Amino acid sequence: TDPQIAIGLPDASDSNSSTGDLCLGVNGVLVLGFSSSIYDGPGDDIYVFEVGGNVEETKVEISDDLSAWYEIGIAEGRTAGLNISGKVPAGSGFRYVRLTDTGANPSGGWPGADIDTVCGLNTRPLPDEPEPSPAPAPSPAPGGGEEHGDIDGGYYTFRDREGYTVTVPLTAFAYRVIDFQAGNP
Repeated sequence: TDPQIAIGLPDASDSNSSTGDLCLGVNGVLVLGFSSSIYDGPGDDIYVFEVGGNVEETKVEISDDLSAWYEIGIAEGRTAGLNISGKVPAGSGFRYVRLTDTGANPSGGWPGADIDTVCGLNTRPLPDEPEPSPAPAPSPAPGGGEEHGDIDGGYYTFRDREGYTVTVPLTAFAYRVIDFQAGNP
């Protein structure tokens, strides 16, 4: 239930005893901040790492000012990519992501989407924000089946749920929690 666990590199497992993810609860809301600006680039632009025994949907919205929000779609669970093309003003950059559990799968001992982290696939550094220190390498979560990738220099490489290899800067992951409103447990 600690929202700080949803920032940085992926470090959860798909086991029921994982301690590396945040359970949103049914209709829970999490807002994360980025040190980079997420923009529309080739392919998917945002990845949501959802883990746990149940595959649970999350509505994903983005903003640059925490006032105007653009809905970009539903992350359908696991490592789900979303493309912002056609859903936001052209040429815009975004530094906040809001995740809302859709309530579509309210069963199990921990109902609601289980968020490990969020990653911007197409990012640019923000000129007015100091870069955070790269996150340390994740340690294995209990239960095995970790969704870890490899760290090489300042980059992180992982496989998405379709089996594609993805490489992003370490600073492409959410690095601060803006708000968390736990849903119905």
